[in-house]
Amino acid sequence: MIIDSHNHISEHGVPAETLIRHMDHSFMPGASKLRVDYSMSQGEMAQNPTQQFDYAKQHEYLLGAIKKYPDRLVGMMVINPWYEVPSALKVLDRLVNEGVRSVKLHPKLHNFRPDDDIKLLGPILEKAARMKLPVHIHTGDPFCEPGRIEYVAERYPDTIIVMCHMASQMVTYTTDAVGVCKRREKVYLETGFHEKRLKEAVKALGAEKVIFASDCPINDIWTGVTMVKALELGYPIGIGLSEEDTGKILGENARKMLGLQVSR
Repeated sequence: MIIDSHNHISEHGVPAETLIRHMDHSFMPGASKLRVDYSMSQGEMAQNPTQQFDYAKQHEYLLGAIKKYPDRLVGMMVINPWYEVPSALKVLDRLVNEGVRSVKLHPKLHNFRPDDDIKLLGPILEKAARMKLPVHIHTGDPFCEPGRIEYVAERYPDTIIVMCHMASQMVTYTTDAVGVCKRREKVYLETGFHEKRLKEAVKALGAEKVIFASDCPINDIWTGVTMVKALELGYPIGIGLSEEDTGKILGENARKMLGLQVSR
């Protein structure tokens, strides 16, 4: 079972059909029977902190794709904490009934610091905790350093937080991200842009706190799958991880987090 916990589809970018074709066709030699069972796709985002938009309209294409492919896609709702949060949370109530299973926050894009602007985030984090939805937070850039996320996790310990990209845009931040994840029970790492620090993270945390994500179409899904599977190899390529544990990273952890039923 493989679940990609973070990718992007849109009417004006990569359509759902292109993503699903990629999910169904591995480029890995000898792996023709592999496929990605589910993808959690993100709707379109406002591209600056002051841009006005309609939350329902913003996610129309995503919801249409989920309705068309309910056994392959689930959704991630993007919320800008500077803009119309009460309205966003009302829309979230409806979207959860239509296949959305997480919330996405992007500090760099929307120009907020999670710790300094914690009052903006509070209603979102509390709502997500009540609805048992994970909150995916972009990490690894200025405004998104792991220490800022730890402050959020400390203030809202009942909220599941997924640190996108393992904070690995700045490679040295991943060490801090691993530390946050180790100290905070409900904080997880996601593997998109993970190439340089994946082995260290899994060795330090174990398989249970890491979930697979590609950030496709920026990245190729199957390259990410290969890197996780390579953890089963011996040192120095892998770390001798068991097949059961790579299965947790590739799908089982996300399945439990998202409450998905996958029959294959």
